[in-house]
Amino acid sequence: MDQIVPRLITERWVSAVDRGDLPSMLLMTTDESGNDMNDKQIRDEVVTLFLSGHVVSRNPL
Repeated sequence: MDQIVPRLITERWVSAVDRGDLPSMLLMTTDESGNDMNDKQIRDEVVTLFLSGHVVSRNPL
């Protein structure tokens, strides 16, 4: 995860293409002041969502 997610973020920043997926949405997200999320914030969101999906898939309702 620590190798894949940062590489994904860097590739998305460089390409600047909106692919309509979660990483693209996070790169376009701004806060109330209009500031972009930094790489650490984006990384944390991607990892959190990935892990929460993993927990849900292993423990279905």
